[in-house]
Amino acid sequence: DAWSVIHPDYTVQVSPVHATDSEEHDMSETTEYVRLFDDTIKALFSDAVRIMLQDPSVAAFFVRMRRAQRMAKHRRALLAARRGFIHISPSGRVEPCPFAPYSDANVRDVPLRDALASPLLATIRTNHDRLTETSGGCALWSQREWVQSLLPRAEEKDATDREANT
Repeated sequence: DAWSVIHPDYTVQVSPVHATDSEEHDMSETTEYVRLFDDTIKALFSDAVRIMLQDPSVAAFFVRMRRAQRMAKHRRALLAARRGFIHISPSGRVEPCPFAPYSDANVRDVPLRDALASPLLATIRTNHDRLTETSGGCALWSQREWVQSLLPRAEEKDATDREANT
């Protein structure tokens, strides 16, 4: 009774149930779900899909990143950005991880769709060989010189000060 809407980066699981009934869905350990809110729908999906998702009979829906699921099959991933997740700071900076203050996009300046496709995040997601798991440390921190080389010059010097540009 649940069905999917395909987007280039996301598979949306749509169920005709109320949000409070979400515990009935299969939330297995191998698939990660995130509640999809109206602002996210507006930022990511076409008008036709938005209209369908706003149907009152379709109250609960979740999104998972297909690329992240494929990557997880081949590697254990600790790095959030490598798994397809991001962090948005209070100032709007789109970061690869809540603990890694590197950013080349801000949702106050660009749509979420563009921020998700930023050069920094795209490079992190595609360079698995550089960002291998470390013994107890952060993969981004252990490769910080490489990560900083991916940032625009103005961002590079403020990379450790999240609110420097606000």
